[in-house]
Amino acid sequence: FRGESMAQQTAEQYERHVATVREANRKKTEAGQEIAPMPEVVNTRRKNKARKSFAYFCKTYFAEAFYLPWSEYHLSAADKIERASRSGGLFSFAMPRGSGKTTICEWAALWGTLFGISPYVVLIGATEDDAESRLKNIKTELMVNDLLLEDFPEVCHPVRRIGNAVRRAEGQKYNGVLTGSEWKAKMFVLPTIEGSAASGGIIEVRGITGKIRGMNHKTRSGEIRRPTLAICDDPQTRESAGSLTQCKKRSDVIMGDVAYLAGPKRAIAVVMPCTVIYRGDLADRMLDREACPDWQGEKTKMMPTFPTNMGMWLKYRETQITAFQNDDPTHPETAFYKENLTEMRLGATVSWIHRYDESEVDAIQHSMNKYFRDPSIFQAECQNDPEAVSESEPELTDEDIIAKSIGIERGRIPLKCTKITAFIDVQKEVLYWIVVAWEPHFSGHIVAYGAFPDQQMEYYANNNLRNKLSDMTPGAGMEGAIYAGLVALCNDLVTRMWVREDGVELAIDTTLIDANWGQSTSVVYKVCGSNAWRGTVMPSHGKYVGASSQPWADLKGRRGETMGHHWRRGKSESTHLERVVIDTNYWKSFVYDRLAVPIGDSGTMTIHQGTHRLLAEHLNSEFRVRTKGRGRELDEWKARPDRLDNHWFDCLVGAAVAASMQNLTLAGTVSEGKLDTSKTYKSLSALQKQKRRDRR
Repeated sequence: FRGESMAQQTAEQYERHVATVREANRKKTEAGQEIAPMPEVVNTRRKNKARKSFAYFCKTYFAEAFYLPWSEYHLSAADKIERASRSGGLFSFAMPRGSGKTTICEWAALWGTLFGISPYVVLIGATEDDAESRLKNIKTELMVNDLLLEDFPEVCHPVRRIGNAVRRAEGQKYNGVLTGSEWKAKMFVLPTIEGSAASGGIIEVRGITGKIRGMNHKTRSGEIRRPTLAICDDPQTRESAGSLTQCKKRSDVIMGDVAYLAGPKRAIAVVMPCTVIYRGDLADRMLDREACPDWQGEKTKMMPTFPTNMGMWLKYRETQITAFQNDDPTHPETAFYKENLTEMRLGATVSWIHRYDESEVDAIQHSMNKYFRDPSIFQAECQNDPEAVSESEPELTDEDIIAKSIGIERGRIPLKCTKITAFIDVQKEVLYWIVVAWEPHFSGHIVAYGAFPDQQMEYYANNNLRNKLSDMTPGAGMEGAIYAGLVALCNDLVTRMWVREDGVELAIDTTLIDANWGQSTSVVYKVCGSNAWRGTVMPSHGKYVGASSQPWADLKGRRGETMGHHWRRGKSESTHLERVVIDTNYWKSFVYDRLAVPIGDSGTMTIHQGTHRLLAEHLNSEFRVRTKGRGRELDEWKARPDRLDNHWFDCLVGAAVAASMQNLTLAGTVSEGKLDTSKTYKSLSALQKQKRRDRR
């Protein structure tokens, strides 16, 4: 009995102790949650002036960030941002790189929420990570900017008490009442304090390709808030800028989703600081006042006019290059500029006279230094006017190629076609392929095309694949993954029977696989050497024959090679397997010309029914330059700088060569005595004798 009594007393003592500790912790927590008393505003006059002028707000509270005096274009941008924030409207602007346009927009989000002008701001970046970094910058200012703390204690004091603790925000109280603060990675809600214009202000982030439509936030009181200001900060990447499809998609998101975020009875304000990367990209169109007048687009050039005496500037550049090469730290080019200042400044104007480095004399020298470093980059990044590469202007538009689609379903062969060829382009993590049906006189029809593994999305590029070869073969190395992919793809394409419109079944006659990529060459030969496909599936190698190269007709053939129309077929010396070598410049021109032939004419190229925007981008990914050399003219093909991938263009070229190997010819393309698909040379001496006979 005595033992039980003592145990009971001990348990009661423990329970009292636990209760005491719990009560102490509760009081400690409550004390930590309570943020009263609130500091007083230090400078009411300064705060009121900042409410009336966004430019004053920026230059006053963030003087350290903008330590140089503002230019006219900074003031103009600030004025339009303020007008849009107060009364709604759309505004796009492009400044030279490094002018602080992104920073100004971060401050616009903060200015709008602090004064209740924009109670709900959405920061939209090219990616969600970009947008999150902007939000992080704003949070940092609220937590460390002492001048903001002085004039906005109703916001900064509670925020500093939160720190970066999400839980601390949830329980925060002012005079015993929850403030409703939220402090998350992708959004924050400012504390609700009686008399504060910033109460409940929200800033949230999204990526341009994320979920934007229908954004809203429900407050603790049950009120549904919708965004009132959206800042689309540089909504395109270099990759998306080079794609008409991605530009169109992002434009649709901005115009169709972002511009309608505010809901009824409230005008949305959308501000878009941007950079023109390529002619005709998303930014370029949004800044065009004729194409998009609602956006009040404003472009600024670092150097509106160049110096008139470029000869003197070229001497300056020579002096600069010599100094770089000799590791001369004294900047002799600056001394040269000082000596010839008046003459070298003639005709030159700059938009921000205060922008130059310590080693430079003025903004003109600074601008010219950037220009000389890379003129094309300067035109895009500093002038917002990318050079129009006239030689890269396509002869066909993407729409022209898309219009070659006819009403034959994917996988079906048109009635007049008698041959089918295929080509596979090998990349590290994906295989691009195409199947083409041919009429006897070289009219072609793209029956099917795709990527293996299937990407299961309408738009993709080689650097943003959803499904990869390595994912299909866990544990295998790169070569093993490519081998497994090629075997699976060949099994699907080569063994399949393709049905013509009249019900006749046809098999692929010849399939070529690109073996030019060094890391995959041996794998391609191994696959092609399989008994299952030997003779019908062959490696191919593209050869660049330019104007300065030896003419294709004069190239020496190897023993046993068949010389075709700008291709030759023979055995590889190392593997003894048959392979095909292709004159790529010639065949690219041949295929591109087929795309230009109207539907219904002989020698045209058509596509199965469907949407072919990505295919069109691939087929229009290069441009030709007519070049002279060795007494002749020919086309040399180059990559367009605004396009990412050309793989289906390569595939279509290879499929056309495979058709030529099936003795298909286009009237007028084979010159008698030069390129005859029927000739098989037994030796080099036989080739030389044949050439002599041809000359006679």
